[in-house]
Parts: sequence; structure tokens; C-alpha cells
Amino acid sequence: MSDYNYSVMFKKYQEEQETQRLKEKELKKRIEANSQSFDNAAKWIELIKQYGNIQQLDVTIVNELIEKILIHEAKKENGKRTQKIEIYYRFIGKASD
Repeated sequence: MSDYNYSVMFKKYQEEQETQRLKEKELKKRIEANSQSFDNAAKWIELIKQYGNIQQLDVTIVNELIEKILIHEAKKENGKRTQKIEIYYRFIGKASD
């Protein structure tokens, strides 16, 4: 094998190795994120089991289930007042709109 061919093949090999390292790093991040999501879902399930038959919200329940509530500035359009409210639940994040 000539030095040129070796250099070309070695360069290609190094590029493939770097691509594989980047893919591995990304997959590890995804696995970690999925693992964290799974753990959070399990924690949420355990927490919500305590309140499976909620008849009325009280301070204790709200504090246990909700991480934060963001209330945005009210807007008035076409004579109607609207106000966006975002609820972030413990372990699972923001409620969908």
C-alpha cells in the first residue's frame, strides 16, 4: 500500500471514528434524558396515587402537586380580557396549552 493510499484511508478512518464518538455522546445524552423522564414519571405516579380521588383542592395538595404557576399580564382584545396562566407540575413539567 502506498503512503498516499494509507494517508487517505487513515484520514477516512479518523473521520469515521470522530463521527461515531459524536453519535455515542448524543445517544448517551438521550439515554440520560429518557432515564430522567422515566424516573420523574414514576415519582409523579407515586405522588398522584396519594390523591387519586381528589374532591377538593387545598393548600397541601397544590403544594405537593404543583411546582409553580406563572400568571402573565392580562390583555384586552376586542373587548375581551384574556390572561395566560402556565402550570408547572412537580416532576413532569408544564401542562400543555
